[in-house]
Amino acid sequence: MPASVRGAGGNRRRPWTPPIITITDTDAERDLVDLFGEGDFRTELADGEEPSPPPLPPEGDQSSTATSNGKSSSSETGNSRLPKIPTTVKEEKEEMLLHSAAAPPSDRRWATRRKTGVQRVGAARTRTATAPAQAAAPAAAPARPGAGRRVRVRPHSQMASPREREAAAAARAKDDTAVGYESDSAWDSVPSRYSDASGQWRARRATFFRNGDPWFQGLQMRFVPGRDFASLEALCAKISDRIDLPNGARYVFTMDGTRVRLIQELQDGSCYVCSSSRTFQKVPYGMKSLGRRTQPDPESTPRREKPRRHRVKPLSPVVRRGFGRTAGGGGSSSGGSGGSGGAPAEVTEPVDSGGKGGRRSGDGRVIKIVNNDDHSVQSRVLLNLKTCQPFEDVLLDLGQIIKVKNAAKMYTTWGQEVKSFSQLRNDFAETDTFYLSGGGQTTVRGTKVTTDTAFRTLEDRKLDKIMRRYNSEPTLPGKDRKAQPIRGRADSASVPSVGPRTSAERASEAEKPRIKVSLLGLTRTFYLPSRHPRVNPLPPDRRLKLDWVHGYRGVDTSHNLWLLPSGELLYFVATIAVLHNRRSDTQRHYTDHTADIQSMDLHPSRHVVASGQRAGPGSLYGAVRVWGVDRLDTLHLLAGGEFQMGVSALCFSIRNQGAHLLAVDDGEEHLMSVWTWQSQQLLGRVATHHDKIHGAKFHPMDNNLIVTYGKDHLSFWTRRRDGIFDAVDLFAGSARKTVLCVAFEVGGDLITGDNEGFITTWTIDNDGDYRKKHDFEAHSCPVSSLLLLSEITLLSGGEKDRRICAWDCGMDYDKRAETRLPEAAGGIRTLCPQKIGTNDGNIYAGTVKNMILEGSLMRRFHTVVFGHSRQLWGLAVCHEEESFVTAGHDRIVAKWSAKHKLLWKSPISSEGVACSIHPLDTVVAVGSQDGYLYIFKLSDGAQVGSFRVCGQPLNCISYSPGGDMLAIGAQTGSIYPYKVGRDGTVYVKFGPMQGSQPLTQLDWSVDGEYLRTVTSQHELVIWNKRAMGRDRAPYNLRDKHWMTHTCTVGYRILGAWPDLHFIRELGVWSDSYVDADKAKVLVTACRSFDHELLAVGDSEGGLQLYRYPCPLSKRDMPQCHSYTPQSAHVACTRFMRTDRHLVTVGGTDATLLQWRVV
Repeated sequence: MPASVRGAGGNRRRPWTPPIITITDTDAERDLVDLFGEGDFRTELADGEEPSPPPLPPEGDQSSTATSNGKSSSSETGNSRLPKIPTTVKEEKEEMLLHSAAAPPSDRRWATRRKTGVQRVGAARTRTATAPAQAAAPAAAPARPGAGRRVRVRPHSQMASPREREAAAAARAKDDTAVGYESDSAWDSVPSRYSDASGQWRARRATFFRNGDPWFQGLQMRFVPGRDFASLEALCAKISDRIDLPNGARYVFTMDGTRVRLIQELQDGSCYVCSSSRTFQKVPYGMKSLGRRTQPDPESTPRREKPRRHRVKPLSPVVRRGFGRTAGGGGSSSGGSGGSGGAPAEVTEPVDSGGKGGRRSGDGRVIKIVNNDDHSVQSRVLLNLKTCQPFEDVLLDLGQIIKVKNAAKMYTTWGQEVKSFSQLRNDFAETDTFYLSGGGQTTVRGTKVTTDTAFRTLEDRKLDKIMRRYNSEPTLPGKDRKAQPIRGRADSASVPSVGPRTSAERASEAEKPRIKVSLLGLTRTFYLPSRHPRVNPLPPDRRLKLDWVHGYRGVDTSHNLWLLPSGELLYFVATIAVLHNRRSDTQRHYTDHTADIQSMDLHPSRHVVASGQRAGPGSLYGAVRVWGVDRLDTLHLLAGGEFQMGVSALCFSIRNQGAHLLAVDDGEEHLMSVWTWQSQQLLGRVATHHDKIHGAKFHPMDNNLIVTYGKDHLSFWTRRRDGIFDAVDLFAGSARKTVLCVAFEVGGDLITGDNEGFITTWTIDNDGDYRKKHDFEAHSCPVSSLLLLSEITLLSGGEKDRRICAWDCGMDYDKRAETRLPEAAGGIRTLCPQKIGTNDGNIYAGTVKNMILEGSLMRRFHTVVFGHSRQLWGLAVCHEEESFVTAGHDRIVAKWSAKHKLLWKSPISSEGVACSIHPLDTVVAVGSQDGYLYIFKLSDGAQVGSFRVCGQPLNCISYSPGGDMLAIGAQTGSIYPYKVGRDGTVYVKFGPMQGSQPLTQLDWSVDGEYLRTVTSQHELVIWNKRAMGRDRAPYNLRDKHWMTHTCTVGYRILGAWPDLHFIRELGVWSDSYVDADKAKVLVTACRSFDHELLAVGDSEGGLQLYRYPCPLSKRDMPQCHSYTPQSAHVACTRFMRTDRHLVTVGGTDATLLQWRVV
């Protein structure tokens, strides 16, 4: 189409003339053909250009000859012809199109088929004939730089017609049939201005493996450096989204460990290893099965199938074998050596979830069972994992199939016993071969498995070599080696040896510095470090001061909340009486009790308090303490065996300004005694009832009239001058009920609330007989609390329906108002007015879930005090902030700040027993009673997910120092390690490490390679992460540094154990305890972050603060500061990040205490 040209002088239209283009090489000429079509060109030679002579044939080629004028003559054979030098524009165009068809696919743009054999030298092109004879030609002259041919392009209107184009294409096709080409390799050597660009933008294929994981099949990626990813960091960011690494892909290594620093260094078809750290782990990457690797070979063709996706496999390699089917019965396998004595045929299957050998489902599973005595007897069976038949009976049935008489035990190929269907479904989900035995005494790490060398095949030897090299599963010894039994005692003892020890070995063992300690009758050995630490036996300079008490005890006590004139709330938790000031947000504590407080009452003056404690480890009998609320000092103590089991009820008299004190013993006879507490004089004592007594009160108008109530019991007692009590049973002649609470009207009538939800008023007639005045149903559940706000208003609280009702005493107890507490608060335990002497309806409500709420009948209730309501065992502190997390049996996970605030709380579906916080403070892991692990966000408490670990409680949980692993110690005695990715949101199991005794504490080493645990029998066990089992050389780890110190057994903590003394005759330290149930043992321990303090808690509720380290010493035993916050176990204790606070939790009493280190 003609084009109009607008010049500077105006819009004058000029005729279009073809442009003149200088062609410097034939590649540019081909571009013109592609751009303008197949039209002719007007060709002009550039200045100084001469026509190129034809090329000469190779030396020694006798198939053709060249003439002096450049023309060639054919040889005698006549089978070939020399290429024709184009002389016209049309011939040059056809020559160019012909050669374009022979170009590689990446360079040709318009060819429809591929040919071979184009060779360029400079600016000349040569076609070689396929016939044996070739023509000779003179050598081509080198092209002058910058030289070229100028051509004028015709417009489309002047180009050839479609018919002419078809004729030209037919001529070219006919010409192509007569000419062949040698190879494509010649074209690659031709220099071109586009050759560098095509190599630069060519896509590269590389396979990336996860550092240290031999079972990861690799991630294949195709990319163009500079176009898809500008740098190696951008490529690593993409890899981090597709490969689970602890902190993402930060380093790239070659397969020999050389670090790759630039993206241009990545080669096409090569393999690399991605890592989060600078450490390269040399393992056989790409293991798909034994002896078979999916790692690509760099020398092979780049076209390769992508690896199939598969289930996540454990770190330890497990061989899955497909045995041939037996010829008949349970005899020898087919494809083998035919006879019963031949080796079984083994087929190694790739580890794939879809494989036939490993087909599993929720209901059934195909496994192979082998006779442990005769390995040729084997069978493949479909096992129903949801059968109602016991596991022992299933073993007997399986034994009949493979001819094992009285089959009682099943083992894995590496010698671990299978004890339940749950282990088959979870712990051994990737194992397909099991051995059946009749329960003999032969042991190879616990079982007789593949010990006969006659049945050890090439696959077995390969497995042994891989195991020994990469420290995965233990090697199974053969007959030439003596089997080594599993030790039943702790690995802290001397290292076991194979065979009898020589005298040199015994002398070397005796020279190792060590001490022997007998704990609960079992002697254990601990090795001394190579450099003895500096020990100071004096108590530490710093002490503990109780800072805050979280929670309130309402789960098992009543009448336990009062308001003081100062506005403080008075209640008790464990052995501590708490005075909580809501205005200043402070607490004061009375801590003179040595056992848990069981009852309490406030003097009518509201400045004196009487509190009774139960008998406990600190006191063989109950006691009553009378103390002042201003100075928190003890005024009087009523003890000395007066109370047997404890004090279940206390009450001050009202008529004589509280001069008398009533106390009810918690023994079998429930003795009631009346005292003048100031002079500690006993006025009288009487046995009340054989069942439980819930409380007792003085009549407000008579100091000698007392009412007691409890289970099937409601009686009035009149005390005479001689100290004898006369009793009147109000339930005589009527149905008995359990009375839970009482109150008195202004006129002296008695009001009672019972377990059937009824409120009853009792009055006395003129004859002195007691009778019912009113009786009505107030709640559909037990009435747990009664409060007389004024002369005409009575409040009642339901224990289960969470309702608070107001009744009009002057109108035959008509209901005035009603409200209900939130479901999370629980039922009502006690009611208390917010202001003394007022009737505004604002009250405090203590609940059965250990919470205190404030509100009224006209507005909502809000939480004032929150606490766990059931056993509390889980405790973990944050690493970056002053806060901590608790998890209890009440199925609540809560986060607290050091400023005494509840930050958040989240429910879980099972009882929490342990928790741990990720080192980056991103998530918190909570272990449950039923073996599930729950993951919560630390910021807001949102649940990330949950999964099942095992079927037993997860007693201890700890993240590794780097946060890339999580170790879980369970009641089964095993450790379940998990790889952790994405800051604690991804978990991959690769264990477990098998044990026998329940685990209670767990610590990581600083380098993250070892773990140590304490069992329920107070045994110290050290585990090797790489060997996936117990470490058998504790002497070599005596100088190991540990990230935390929560284990209650060890050389640096033995000085804190109670009642240890040295027996010189035996050379052993002993606690002299025979009965473990009555022994005083350490339950928890924690070392401060500055390694200067050690806090330990024992089984009798004691808390001690030592210097760290705290070893045993014959000269001076370590001294400490002792505290008694509770009488139950101190379940867990932890220092906070700055070492300025210490947090302790009580197991059975759900106590949560925060201490300040001063």
